[in-house]
Amino acid sequence: LKNYTYIKSEIDELNKQTNLDQTPFIAQMKRSIYGKSGFEIVVDEDLIPERLLPLESTSLKPKLNDFWELTGFEYKGKSDFYQPEEVLYFINLAPEADREGLSDIEPITDVCNTRHEILRKDLPEISMSLWAPFLFIRADTTGLSRNDADQALKDLVKAIKPGKRVVVNQSVEGQVLDMKPDIPGLTSLLDKLELMILANFKTPRFLVGKPVENRATAYAELEAYVQGPISNIQRYFKREIERQWYDPQTRRILGKEEKLKEEDPLPVVVKHRWNPIRVSDIYQMAAAVAQLWGSYGQGPLGDNKEKVWELMGW
Repeated sequence: LKNYTYIKSEIDELNKQTNLDQTPFIAQMKRSIYGKSGFEIVVDEDLIPERLLPLESTSLKPKLNDFWELTGFEYKGKSDFYQPEEVLYFINLAPEADREGLSDIEPITDVCNTRHEILRKDLPEISMSLWAPFLFIRADTTGLSRNDADQALKDLVKAIKPGKRVVVNQSVEGQVLDMKPDIPGLTSLLDKLELMILANFKTPRFLVGKPVENRATAYAELEAYVQGPISNIQRYFKREIERQWYDPQTRRILGKEEKLKEEDPLPVVVKHRWNPIRVSDIYQMAAAVAQLWGSYGQGPLGDNKEKVWELMGW
């Protein structure tokens, strides 16, 4: 194997140049949302990869032959836009051979929408109504023409501001509508919705600042998370990166250096190794996620859509 150490060195340099360390992170996010994720392998004139360009998952569709073999990719409605070797392609939860994948988000779309409606619409409206209650106003427009009456009502509505004094020389009566929203009920509903979201992804509660019974429970949740979803994700990416990236690049390098033919088997293979998850990594991850979750429960990254787009590679 010492005779092939240059292969690993060259592939390590390729990984650094194409930012392969970031690619699995982006791919996992996008395949979890859309069921699939693709990256165009941009090469130079010598067919050496220069970068990995994230593609729009919703516009990327695999093309298969009658034997369910991948023959290319349709992109933005253009058939056979990419050849199989031109794209790094990852799928999520593929029960069929169509290579489309399933979304992790779809089962909880309604839950997320309900939670966002409460946070972004209902609670702000409730907060306003608590210190500026709904007001029913009755104005006497006797003696005014229809146009003047309409204009008077519009001016009155504009003049009434929460916490402000309004003086008019017309007969006006106001009645406060006592609205009593069930704030404890909404808060309890939010907690249940968040637990449903966490359960969908099997995320330990303490990672997002949710209380747990004791350390033993937290440790059990963390161990199940690492040994379950995390291990499955790592195993999948390891196999796909080796098959789609390391093997073709090893063949290209050996073809150039050792004149290896296309039909010849590889005399050496490059393996992908994940760094072990340390306790310090867990603490840093928990602190980061808890900080991103926000003090008002906006969820990871809050309303910072620009940051989401940046992480998604858009």
